[in-house]
Amino acid sequence: MKAKHESMKNHVPNGLLTLAVAALFLTSIAPLVSAGWDCRKPITINNSGDALSDYQVLVTLNSSNFDYSKANPAGSDLRFTDYNNSVSYYYWIETWNITGTSKIWVNVFSVPSVDSKMYMWYNNPSASSESDGDVTFVFFDDFEGTSLDTSKWNVVTNRGILDLVDGYLRLYRPANMAQEIVSVPSFSGCTIIEYRQKILQSNYYYSSVYYGTSPDISSIGYSLYPAYESALYTGSYKAPLRSGSEPSTGGDIITDPPVNEWFKEKFIVLPGHISRVLNDGGKETSTRYAGVSSGKIGLCASSAFSYAMEHHTDWIFVRKYTDTEPKIEVSATEDDVTGMVDPVPKLPIPTYIRDTDTDDDGVPDVWDMDNSTPTEYWTDRQGVGRMWGDMNGDGKLTSVDALMILQAAAEAINL
Repeated sequence: MKAKHESMKNHVPNGLLTLAVAALFLTSIAPLVSAGWDCRKPITINNSGDALSDYQVLVTLNSSNFDYSKANPAGSDLRFTDYNNSVSYYYWIETWNITGTSKIWVNVFSVPSVDSKMYMWYNNPSASSESDGDVTFVFFDDFEGTSLDTSKWNVVTNRGILDLVDGYLRLYRPANMAQEIVSVPSFSGCTIIEYRQKILQSNYYYSSVYYGTSPDISSIGYSLYPAYESALYTGSYKAPLRSGSEPSTGGDIITDPPVNEWFKEKFIVLPGHISRVLNDGGKETSTRYAGVSSGKIGLCASSAFSYAMEHHTDWIFVRKYTDTEPKIEVSATEDDVTGMVDPVPKLPIPTYIRDTDTDDDGVPDVWDMDNSTPTEYWTDRQGVGRMWGDMNGDGKLTSVDALMILQAAAEAINL
C-alpha cells in the first residue's frame, strides 16, 4: 500500500494537498483507533515461491487454533496487521462458524520470498466489522442491496428475472430464454475466480462462468440435462459446447455440482491449462484447453425449450494467482495484550489509479498500477470515474475531500 501512498504525493493537486496539511494543524487529531484489543495471535506465512504484493491469503480458524469465546459473535473485532503493527491489512470473512471452521481472506501488501509473520487481533467487544471484499480482492461482489451494482456489471441479456434476494443474485429464466451479465472492468494475466452458487433443477439445462473476450473465452459450464455434460472449455463460445448446444463435442468433462444446495467453485485460468476445484476437493484439469490471458468475467445461462430454469450466486471474487501459494499457519498460542500502548493501526484509505476513458462511457477502463499513463483519475475500487482528489464523488473539491486523503497524504510526505 505504501506505493499507492507515494503516488499520491505526486498526483494530489497542490491546493488540495495544502488544504489537507492545513487541516492537520487546525484540527485536533485523534488516535488512529481506540485501544481495546485484548488478544492477538501470530500467523506465519510460509512462502517458498516468488515475493508477492497485494496478495490474498486464506486464514483458517477452528477450535484447535482459536478460542471463539474471546471474539465477537460474527468476528466483527478481527483485525490483521503486519508483524511490526504498523500497517493494517484489508480482509473479508468468507465464513464464520463458532462451532467449526471459519475462513478469512487477508490482503497482505507485501509477502517476501521467505517465511514471514503477521498478527491477528481480537477480543474487543466495542469494535465494528471492517470485513470488506471490495478492497480485499481484485474484483468482488456479494450482491447485497436491492439491485445489481451497475459500477461492477453490465446486463447483456435478461429474458427472465434478474434480481437480488436475501443477499444473493437470482437468475430465473422461463422456457427457451437466456440471461447474461458481464463485468464492467477488464482483467489480465493468470486469474482465479471463486464463487458460491446453487442450481435449483435436477434437469438443469446450462449456465456458465467465463473469462475473456470473444473469440477467446475460457469457461466452466454446468449442465444436468440428459445427454449434456458439465465441462471446461476455451474457444469462441461463452459456455462449453457440451453444456448447451452440441453434446459430447467441445469441452473436457468435469464432475457435476450438487442440486439444490450451495456449492463453492474455484475456476483457475492459466496460459497452459484451465482447471476447477469444487467444494475445496480435488483439482480437475482440462487436457485440451489452455486459458486466455485477458478479458472480462461473465455469468450466462439458458433454459431448455420446455422448462424454466433458475440458479443463484451468493458471492464472486477475482484474486491473484501464483504458482506456489503461501501456506498459512495460525499459532495455537495467543498474546494477552490488555492495556497495550500501541493500538491496532487504522486501515489505509483505498485509492487507486486508472487510465483515460477510452470508450467514452464515463469510466476509466484499465488499471494503471505503475502510474504510467499521462491522464489519471483517483477512483474507487470499481473505477467509478472521478475528478482528481474528489474522494466522496460529489464532483467538487472541498475540505471533506481533504480530510479523507489527509492520512494518506501525510504519510506520503512524511509529516
